[in-house]
Amino acid sequence: MVKHLLILYLFFSLPAFAQQKENKYLEINLGKAENAIDSSLEIRKFILDKKNSLEPEDAFELLRESKELLKRTSGKKLWADFYLDAGEIYFNYQQADKALENYIKSYGYYKSTDLANKHLIETRFAQIYFYTGYYDKAEFYMKKTHEAAVVRKDGAEIANTETKLGRLYLAMFVEKDDDTKLEPALYYLRKAYKWIDKNGDDLTKMKLNIAMANAVGFTEGRDSAYHYYYVKAMELADTSKNISEKSKAFAYNQYARYLFDIGRPDLAVENAEKAFQIVKDYDSFEKLDIAKTLYISYIENKDYKKATTFFEKYTELQDSLGQIEQYANINTLIHQQENPRKPSWIEKYWTWLLAFILITTTLSYLYIRTYQKKKISEAKAELNHLASKVAKLNQVIQQYESEISTLKSESKPDTVEISEKESRLKEILENPLLTDEQWLTFKKAFEKVNRDFTKDVFQNFTNISQAELRYLYLKKLGMNHKEIASVLGISPDSVRLYKHRLGKKIQPGKENILPVLFDNN
Repeated sequence: MVKHLLILYLFFSLPAFAQQKENKYLEINLGKAENAIDSSLEIRKFILDKKNSLEPEDAFELLRESKELLKRTSGKKLWADFYLDAGEIYFNYQQADKALENYIKSYGYYKSTDLANKHLIETRFAQIYFYTGYYDKAEFYMKKTHEAAVVRKDGAEIANTETKLGRLYLAMFVEKDDDTKLEPALYYLRKAYKWIDKNGDDLTKMKLNIAMANAVGFTEGRDSAYHYYYVKAMELADTSKNISEKSKAFAYNQYARYLFDIGRPDLAVENAEKAFQIVKDYDSFEKLDIAKTLYISYIENKDYKKATTFFEKYTELQDSLGQIEQYANINTLIHQQENPRKPSWIEKYWTWLLAFILITTTLSYLYIRTYQKKKISEAKAELNHLASKVAKLNQVIQQYESEISTLKSESKPDTVEISEKESRLKEILENPLLTDEQWLTFKKAFEKVNRDFTKDVFQNFTNISQAELRYLYLKKLGMNHKEIASVLGISPDSVRLYKHRLGKKIQPGKENILPVLFDNN
């Protein structure tokens, strides 16, 4: 039921998108998803698979829905996966600042857990910084990816990163007027060329030939670059079916600039127009770059009518693309990456704080246990003291009873002495061993030592009196009726009466516990 509601929500929230027949694929896969996490993943897979046919606004709306599905989850890997996919999606749609923001969020997790994703993100960092003009940052990450490729002995990746380094140093040489960068540019491009010319795909070959043409042109003359590297690059652009139209537009634009530089504005216009025709419906910086090349070529070719017409279009492009605004957040993101937020003292010392809490809790527990044991020990000592007093009292009583019996058995009993001893015995029997104050102390000690017994008493007897409770507690200590009578200062008959009353107060069905609580004597 939940899955069906999710599907309906997604597709009714994007009605135009949902009506497209090819997107039934997403609907089917969402139906198979077991939970919100799986659904979120399926949506991101769909966006990445459909990157060439999905409109940006639809892709970003789906991405927001994918994030919403994860709002109740907190797994680090789960969110790292999301931010990596989000980075890839924004990267595919040339949203450099948003792509960078998401890559940075996922990089913190992957740099220590997943080498493949770490290298992917570092590659993306290098690409974004390169295309947005942050060459020093781009150089840092390109070198990291190149070193990683060398360690893995990955020939294709080594050549690929060497190509990127060569293009980067060439851009630094041209745009920053840094003469020290031309030599490393040629060094890396030539190293990469040996492998790519033999093993590379058409797109990589085309881009490398263009880079070589531009670099060699600064050292060996433009003619050699034109006749060798540019010819090879243009042959690939014109004939290869494995190169995207957008990449071909890049090649035509580069070639047009070269032709413009060597004094062939007519051919420059021809190639710039081919490039602009490809990208005219795009909203990208390549379009702005090509428009600039085409406009200058019209002027240089003295085709002022076309130049005037195109000037207006070129001006509109500058306004609509917002070259500065789109990457305005890059500086902020770089600052955040280089100066990460300092954790609070709780975040920084949470392990020590947790250890302190555990130690404190353990010590408190041990203290309480020790204290309880001490109190129970004291309670046992109190009960033992009472038992000792009862034993001594019994000895005194037995002695008086024995002496009285002996005196009475004599031929001439001493009635005065017998009367004194009987009076003393009566005084002992009627004087309770436990006063009311002593009873409270005894009761507290007894209940600490005999918790289960006390619980059984109150669960199985109704309206039990304090006198009856005294009987049960003393009986539990192993005393007989005579001893209980001496402790309480009452007659044995009264003690038997307590037992009789307790038999009537027992809860129905609990009669079998009587032998457990007290015996017959």
